[in-house]
Amino acid sequence: MKTSKLAAALALSLAAVTAQAGQIITINPDGAGVDPAIQVGSLGWNNGNAISVAREGQSLGVGVDGISVGQQFQTYGHAALATFIDDQGDTIGGLNLNGLTAANYEWTYVFGFQEEVISIEVPGVVTGQVTFKPIAGGTNFFEIWYDPDKNSNNLSGLGFNNGTLILSGTILPEGVSSFTNPPPPVVFAPLDGFGSNDYPTVTTATGAGSSDLIVKVNLADPNFFAPGLNLLAMNFDTFQNLPFQQTNPSACFWTGSTYIGGAGTCSNNSASSTIGAINGVTGPNVMFQTRATNDFITAVPEPATIGLFGAGLLALGAMGRRRKEQSMKV
Repeated sequence: MKTSKLAAALALSLAAVTAQAGQIITINPDGAGVDPAIQVGSLGWNNGNAISVAREGQSLGVGVDGISVGQQFQTYGHAALATFIDDQGDTIGGLNLNGLTAANYEWTYVFGFQEEVISIEVPGVVTGQVTFKPIAGGTNFFEIWYDPDKNSNNLSGLGFNNGTLILSGTILPEGVSSFTNPPPPVVFAPLDGFGSNDYPTVTTATGAGSSDLIVKVNLADPNFFAPGLNLLAMNFDTFQNLPFQQTNPSACFWTGSTYIGGAGTCSNNSASSTIGAINGVTGPNVMFQTRATNDFITAVPEPATIGLFGAGLLALGAMGRRRKEQSMKV
C-alpha cells in the first residue's frame, strides 16, 4: 500500500510540473563558439551525487530515534551534462559536448539548499517513509558551469564548479517529497557498485526515490542563453538510488564556500568521510546517487506539489536501527 501511495503522490507531482513545462529556449552550447545555436527543450544530466548534511550535534543516519519532525539539514549535489534534448524529447547531435577533440567542453551543476522533515512514517519493522520539504535559509544556490576542459569527476567530487559560471539561481521553498526503502528482507550492499569497488569497507542501506526542484534563475549568461529564462524545473524521477550502480560515490562535495568529505577523504582539503561505515545507518550524513533533467518553465506549478531532494533517505536509518534492536533481542 505504501508503494502505491508514494507512486500516486509522485504522479501528481510530475503532472503538476509537466503542466507547466515545455518552453523551448535558444542555447549557444559553447558560447557562440564552434557549435551552432540550438533549440532546447530540456537538459539531460549524467548520473551524479548528492549528500544530506546533519546539523552539528545531530545525525541523519542513526535511526528513527535520531530524526524527528522539524529537523533541518543541508543537501548538496553535483553532476555533468549528458545531452541537450529537443522539443520532441530526442537528443540533439553534432555537438562537441563531452567530445574528444580540441573543441570539446562540458556543462556541470552544483547546488545546495536547506530542508526540513515534516513527517515520519514507519509502518513496519524494517520499512519506513520520510516526507520533507525545502525551506528558506541555510546555504541556497544552484549553478551551471561551462568548462572547455572536461575535468569533472564523480569519484573525487571535484571539477564541477570551475570554468565559466553561466547560470545561477536559488531553489524555491515549494512542494514536498518522500523516499521509501524496500520491504523486508533488509538488504545491505557495498556502497560502490559501479565498476571496481573504491570503498570496500563502506556498505549502505538500499532504496530508491523520486523528487523535483524548482530553481529561480537570477543570472543567465546571454552568451549561452536567450533572454527571458526565469525558472527551471529539476526532475529526479526514480533516480535517487542506493547503492551507487551507475556512477562512483564522491569523496568531496562543494558547499558554496568549501569542500566537505563524502564517501572518503577529500583530496582538495583532506576533509574526511562523513557517512560512517554504513551509509544511511551510522551517519552523521547520508549520500546517494542521482540523475536529473531540467525543463524550462514560466511559472511555479500550482498546487505546489513539486518535491525535494532525497533526504528522505533518513528512513533508511530507521530501518537499520530497528534491525540492530531486533538482533540485540535475539
